[in-house]
Amino acid sequence: FNRPPPDAPEHPVKRDTLWRTFALYRPYRRRLVGVIGSVLVNASLGVIPPLLVATIIDDAIPNRDTRTLLTIVSIMLAVTAASGGFNLLQAHLNTRVGLSVMRDLRGRLYSHLQRQPVSFFAGTRTGEIQSRLTNDVTNTQLVLTDTISTIVSNVAVVIASVIAMVIISWQLSLVALGVTPIFVFFTVKVGRRRRRLTRETQQAVAELTASAGETLSVSGVMLAKTFGREREQLERFDATNEELTRVSVRQQMTGRGFFVLIQTFFGMAPAIVWAFGGWLLFNERGGLTVGEIVAFTAIQTRLLFPLAGLLNRGVDVTSALALFERIFEYLDLDPD
Repeated sequence: FNRPPPDAPEHPVKRDTLWRTFALYRPYRRRLVGVIGSVLVNASLGVIPPLLVATIIDDAIPNRDTRTLLTIVSIMLAVTAASGGFNLLQAHLNTRVGLSVMRDLRGRLYSHLQRQPVSFFAGTRTGEIQSRLTNDVTNTQLVLTDTISTIVSNVAVVIASVIAMVIISWQLSLVALGVTPIFVFFTVKVGRRRRRLTRETQQAVAELTASAGETLSVSGVMLAKTFGREREQLERFDATNEELTRVSVRQQMTGRGFFVLIQTFFGMAPAIVWAFGGWLLFNERGGLTVGEIVAFTAIQTRLLFPLAGLLNRGVDVTSALALFERIFEYLDLDPD
C-alpha cells in the first residue's frame, strides 16, 4: 500500500492544494455569495462616515448650519446601524459555511480511511491516523470559518479606502502607502517559513498522540509493567513533548517581530500624514482643507488595521495549507 511521504524540507505550495481547498466550498457557493455580498456592502458603508466628517468640519460648523449638521449626523448614525446589521448577517453565514465545510471534510476523510486495507492500519500508527482526522481537521477551522470573509472584507476595505484617499489627495496617498510593497514581500517569506513549521508541529503532535495511545492502552500498560519499561516510556514521551514545545514556539514566534514592525509603522503613519498634510496646507499646495486632512486621517486609520490583518492572514493561510496537504495525502491513498 502507499503510505504518505515523510515530512520534507520546505517546498512551494502546490497549486492543486489551493484549488482543492477552494473546491470544498462548492456545495455552499450560494451562502458564500451572501457572505461576500454582505462584506462588500459593509466595506462600502464604512467609507461614508469619514467623508461626511469633512463636510461637517468645512461647511456645517463654520457656517453654523444646524440643519446640515443634524442631517449628516443622522446619516452617519443610520450607516453605522446598517453596518452592524450586515456584520451580524456576515458572521452567521460565514460560521455556518465554515463549520459545514469542516464537517464534510472530516466525514469524507473518515469514510475514505474505512475503505483502506488492513495492511494500511497495520503499517500506520493509530495516533498518526487520529491526529490527521482530529487535530489537522480541527486546526483548519480558523481558515474555513473566518479566512474567506476576512480576506474579502479586508480587500474591499483597502480598495475602497485607497480610492477615497486618492480622491482626497494623491500626495498624501503616496506618503501613506509607499512602503506597502516592502511589507508584502516580507509577508510572503514569513508565510513560507510558517507553513514548513506548521507541518513539523503537526507531525510532532501526531508523534505525541501515537506515543500516548500506545503506552496508555491496556496492552501497553501491561507490557510496560511486566518488563519494567515505565521509565523508558516516560523518557520517550518527555523527549517527544519537548520537541513539540520547541517547534510550537518557533511556529508562534516566526514573523512576530516583523508584524510588530508593521503595527509600529501603521501607528506612526497618522502623525506623518498630519505633518505632511499640514505642510501642504500651509504652503497652499494640493488644494487641501482641514476637513479633508481629518477625513484622510480617519480613512487611513480605518485602512491600516485591515491592511495589517490582510498581511497577517496571508501568513495564516500559507501555514494552513500544510494542514490541507496532510489531509489530502490521506484522501489520495488508493485502497488495494
